[in-house]
Amino acid sequence: VIYATFFAYDEVAHHSGVEDPDAFAVLHELDKAFARIERATQEAKRPYQIAVLSDHGQSKGATFKQRYGVTLKDVVTSLLPAGIRTHQELDTHEGWGHVGALVTEVAQTDGKVLSKAVRRLTQRRTRGGEVLVGPEYRWEQDKREGKMVAAEEAELIVLASGNLGLIYFTDWPERMTLEQINEAFPRLIAGLVTHPGIGFIMVRSQALGPLAIGADGIYHLGDGSVEGDNPLAVYSPRLPTHLCRTDSFAHVPDILVNSFYDPVKDEGCAFEELIGFHGGAGGNQSHPFLFVPHSWKLDAAQPIVGAEAVHRLLKQQLERLRTADV
Repeated sequence: VIYATFFAYDEVAHHSGVEDPDAFAVLHELDKAFARIERATQEAKRPYQIAVLSDHGQSKGATFKQRYGVTLKDVVTSLLPAGIRTHQELDTHEGWGHVGALVTEVAQTDGKVLSKAVRRLTQRRTRGGEVLVGPEYRWEQDKREGKMVAAEEAELIVLASGNLGLIYFTDWPERMTLEQINEAFPRLIAGLVTHPGIGFIMVRSQALGPLAIGADGIYHLGDGSVEGDNPLAVYSPRLPTHLCRTDSFAHVPDILVNSFYDPVKDEGCAFEELIGFHGGAGGNQSHPFLFVPHSWKLDAAQPIVGAEAVHRLLKQQLERLRTADV
């Protein structure tokens, strides 16, 4: 099995937009790369089958900060008592991570003049053998200079992945319940759900179980009942199932935040500074694809939903091919 990641479109679409000419130019180059791989398989002594997986799509829209002039962290802290030590990570490191990996690889190559030069130039940027670049290096600098509260020292942690926000309160050893949040921070829940940039939040109530709460209604994820207006109505009909799966994880945030989604304009807003984004719910980010040989004979009437289902499908096909080879 040979596995390779082609991340170029993802990077360009994040910053230029999902339908920008630069993004389509990258797709054209990816098509040519796939064609070269296919031609190479025809020269191999063993048969190969090619499967192309896009594990997510991308949605679009002006960012949360561009629309409202504040970050998600700013909104959260404005609803809390003053002076709470806060750690935030609202900048994407995805693209810079690839650059850092490349520079690290060059620096670790033994016996090369270029490698020695890179090691010398990046000595102050190296942590645990890894070269830090971009936002990750700036964050390290801010932490050393006391401008950033480290996660280990924070009372509040606010993270972002596209239009998904994660809020953790570290003074509680377990995930806070809705009742605990309302008692400790009475303004927080109402302030979040009524913000125009937020579509819904997910919390767990001790009495009612997992809830998706919007400005004008509550979706009870346990039994599918709705109080008031359904806050999940504009999202995928499969979203309740995905939220229930997330709720079952061991390390769920105290509050999960999802941006608004406008189905008419097909827009949401990322909590990172990305105009093309994925990570939460709403829009084309929820539309991945799997491009496989016709011989796999997939049943179009049986949708493939979730990472586990994709994993099972790929393992089944590998077993089928292994058996056929024998």
